[in-house]
Amino acid sequence: MVERYLAGVAVDGSNPFAGLLKAYRLCRPYGLYFPLPMNTDIPETSGPEPASSPAPETLDADAVDDNRPLHDEDERPKDRLWDMLCILTLIIGGSFLYIYGAGSYSLWDPWEPKYAQTVIEMRQQGEYITPYYEGHVRWTKPIFVYWAMMVPMSIGGNTELMARLPSAVAAVFGLLLLFYVVRRLFDRRTGMMAACILGTMPQYFYLARQAMPDMLLTVFLIGALGLFAVGRFDAEKRPWHMRIGYVFIALAVLTKGPVAGALVLGVCGLFWLIEFVPRTHLHWRRGPAALWAMIRFYQVIPGIVILVLLTAPWYIAMYQKHRGEFIEKAIVYENIERFSTPIRDHTGTVSYYFSTIFHGMYPWCGLLPVALCCVLFGFRTINDELRKRWFFVAWFLAVFLLFTMAGTKLQHYLLPIAPAVAVLTALVWRAWFQADMPFWVRPALLISILFLMLPIRDFDLEGDRWLWDNFTNKRNIDNIDVQPFLDRLLIIWSVGMVLATLINRSRIIAGATVLIAYANGMYFCHEVMPTQDVERSMAAYVEYYKSHRLDETSDLAFYGKHRYSTAYYCYGMDDDTLHYYSRSEPENLAEFAHNQTEIYIITEKKYWQRLYAELQKHSGKSWYYVSREHPRYWLVTNTPKDERRAGDAPE
Repeated sequence: MVERYLAGVAVDGSNPFAGLLKAYRLCRPYGLYFPLPMNTDIPETSGPEPASSPAPETLDADAVDDNRPLHDEDERPKDRLWDMLCILTLIIGGSFLYIYGAGSYSLWDPWEPKYAQTVIEMRQQGEYITPYYEGHVRWTKPIFVYWAMMVPMSIGGNTELMARLPSAVAAVFGLLLLFYVVRRLFDRRTGMMAACILGTMPQYFYLARQAMPDMLLTVFLIGALGLFAVGRFDAEKRPWHMRIGYVFIALAVLTKGPVAGALVLGVCGLFWLIEFVPRTHLHWRRGPAALWAMIRFYQVIPGIVILVLLTAPWYIAMYQKHRGEFIEKAIVYENIERFSTPIRDHTGTVSYYFSTIFHGMYPWCGLLPVALCCVLFGFRTINDELRKRWFFVAWFLAVFLLFTMAGTKLQHYLLPIAPAVAVLTALVWRAWFQADMPFWVRPALLISILFLMLPIRDFDLEGDRWLWDNFTNKRNIDNIDVQPFLDRLLIIWSVGMVLATLINRSRIIAGATVLIAYANGMYFCHEVMPTQDVERSMAAYVEYYKSHRLDETSDLAFYGKHRYSTAYYCYGMDDDTLHYYSRSEPENLAEFAHNQTEIYIITEKKYWQRLYAELQKHSGKSWYYVSREHPRYWLVTNTPKDERRAGDAPE
C-alpha cells in the first residue's frame, strides 16, 4: 500500500523533501493526520489527496439518516414539525421549572441582594454606566447583568421575580441554543437529549432561579462556542455562525469580564492544538498563506470588529470616568488577582471541582466518567464525527483546568462546564440508540449507578449542606428532610439503568430517565427552595420589624457579620433607623440601645450571650425573642413581643 501511495506522489524538483513529506502525510497510520478545514483555499503541494475519511463503523443506517443537517434540501415537513415540537417542549418544560415560582421566595444571601440593590441605586441615580452599591462603585462585575435586570425591574417593579427573570429566561434560551447546536452537529435526538440533560442538572436549574450573572455567562458561552463548532463543521451559513458567535463572546465579556474571553480562548486553543499542531511540520512551506486562510475561515477580522464595537464603549467610558482606579480594581483585582490568589477566603484544593461536578450535576454525572473515556473510542480514522466529539471534550477539559488552576474557587464558577457535560452524556445515549450498539454502552449504564452513589453517599453522611455547597452558600437544609427523596431517586434511577442495559433503542426508557431527572428538579425548585427562604435571607425579620414597630422612628440594629439582604429589604427607609455593629462592638450597641424606647436587634446566634451581657450592664430593660427561625441569626427587641425573655436563651 505504501508503494501505491508513493507512485502517485510527485516530487518537486526544487524541494527534494516535498515528496517525502507528502508520502508521510498520506501514509500516516490510524488517521493521526488532522486535515485542514474544508474550503480554506490553501494551495496544496503536488500529488494526490487521500480519500476522505469514512463514517465510523459504529454508526448504523438509521443513525446516518437521522443525522441529516437542518439545511438538507430533501428535508421533509415532518422533520420540521418534530423540530418545532422539541422546541415547544423545551420552552414549556424550562419555563415551568425556572420561571414559574421564581418570585415565591425572597432574595438569598450573599449575592442576590447586592445585584438587585445595585440595579435600584443605578435607576434612582440615573446612572447607567457605573454600578453603585450603597453609594460606592461596585467593581465586581461588568455592566450587562445590571442592564439585563434593569429592564424587567423597571417594568414589573423591584420584586424577586423581576430580579430573577433574566437568569430564568436565559436558562430557557440556553436549552434552545444547545438543541440547535447539537442538532446541526449530530442529530435531533441527540440535541434533545443534550438539552434535557442540561436543563435537569441541579446546578443549572438552581442558578436559573438566582439573580446572578453566572447563567447569563453560561448561555453566552453556549452561543459562542456552539456556533463556532457549527461554523467549523457545517459550511452552510458559516460566516454568519462565526460572526454571531463573536457577538456572544462580546456579551460574555460584558457579563463576566475578560475571564469570559479567556474561557473561549482556552476551549478553542485546546481544540486547535490537537487539530492543527500535528500537521504544522507538513505545511511549513505555506507560512502566511495558511495563517491568512485560518483568519478568513474563522472570520477573525470581522470578529475583532464586532468585539471592539460591542465591548469597547463601556470599558472606555469607565476608564474615562474612573481612570486608574478602574484598571486597578475592575481589571487587575477582580480578574488577575482572583485567578492568581484566593480572594475573601474562597479557596479549595485540586479536588475541589470534582465534588462540584458530581454534587451539582447528578443524576447525569454518573455517565460522565465513562463518556470521557469512550465517546472517542471506535474510530479507525480521524473524521469530522470524531473532531466534533473532541471539541466538547476540549470544552470540558479547558474550563475544568482553568478554574482548577485559579486561586479563587466557588462552586457556581463551574457552571460553564455543564453544557459540555450534557453533550458528552447525550453522546452515550446516542450510542445506546444505535442498532450495532458499541460494547461499552451497557457497562457504562451500570457503572453510572455506582458513580451516582457518590453524591448520594455524601448527602447521607455529610448532611444536606452538600446540596447547597455546590450552589451559592454553605447552609444546611434544616427544616425539611430531603434524604428519603434522594434515596428513592437512586433506586428509581438504578432500575432505569438496568432496564436500559437490557433493552436498547427504547424511546420510552430514554424519556423515563429524563422525567426522573425533571422530577428531581421540580421537587427542589418548587418544594425545597421556597421552604429555605427564612434561613437564607433576612427578609422575614425586616418585614416583621416594619409591620410591628411602634412608629417609623423605631431603630433596627444588626450585630455581627453583615447580611446583604438586610440592606436590600431596608432600602428606602430612613438611614437614621438602620445601624450596623461588628462583632467587636457589643459595648457600642448596648450604649446606643440604652437610650432607645424601642429597638429591634438582628444578632448572630453565637454572639448573643456577649451582647446580652453588655445590654444588661448598660440597661435594666428586659429583652424578648421575636424569632429564632434562622439557623444563625435571631431577632430580639426590648418591647414585649414574646412570652419568653431573651435572657433565658441557651448559649
